[in-house]
Amino acid sequence: MSTAFRLQRTGDPDLVFDGDVLVDLSTREPGQTRWTEYRIYKTVSGRWVTEMLGRSAMYDEHDIRKVTVCSTPVEVRDSLRRVDKARQTTKPYLTHSALDALDEAARHDPDLEGVTEERV
Repeated sequence: MSTAFRLQRTGDPDLVFDGDVLVDLSTREPGQTRWTEYRIYKTVSGRWVTEMLGRSAMYDEHDIRKVTVCSTPVEVRDSLRRVDKARQTTKPYLTHSALDALDEAARHDPDLEGVTEERV
């Protein structure tokens, strides 16, 4: 049975859809002031929604929210990529936590199987 969701988006209207949560993962550890939360949803229409939140408990910082609607498993994977401007390269990459979230989502949705693999 699906659930109705309403996700806030920065600078865009709220995203409203019916579906199921495939994964809800947080990197928060006791005492941390910053962490990331990942949620992957499957809509009743067969699409996916990813939600990546950069959370902060610091009084002068605000949360960063990225919500993406995806039509393919590759789009799901790519929506969780990050760019670290402090690194020498700006090539988008997946964190270990994002890979864990994708693997967990694949356990609940066979359409996502293999999304963390690159076949050549």
